[in-house]
Amino acid sequence: MHEFSLIDAVIQQLTKVTDLAKVEEIILEIGKLASVDIESLNFWFPVALRKTIADAKIKLTINSVDGLAKCNHCLEQFHIDNLYQACPKCNGYGNYTLLHGRELLIKSYRLS
Repeated sequence: MHEFSLIDAVIQQLTKVTDLAKVEEIILEIGKLASVDIESLNFWFPVALRKTIADAKIKLTINSVDGLAKCNHCLEQFHIDNLYQACPKCNGYGNYTLLHGRELLIKSYRLS
């Protein structure tokens, strides 16, 4: 149900900046390390939308963002699939700065 709250917040944010009746598509960027179930988000989207506009036909597009980290020890940048991954250069664990992968952004929306 966490995803319902997320998609509801996205819809509420858009209602502050535009008329939802004119929105054709919402494009989100979600990091692979953001702990968001994309399938569940897609499931809850029409439910949350109906709460706002009963007859809306808005397409939801979700772009995934890969994880990227920078090791604080050796300064190596590397792709990261989980938060417990070692640096491939120095094998250090947990001593990195996450650069990408936890995003949950409304990248854009398209009006009709």
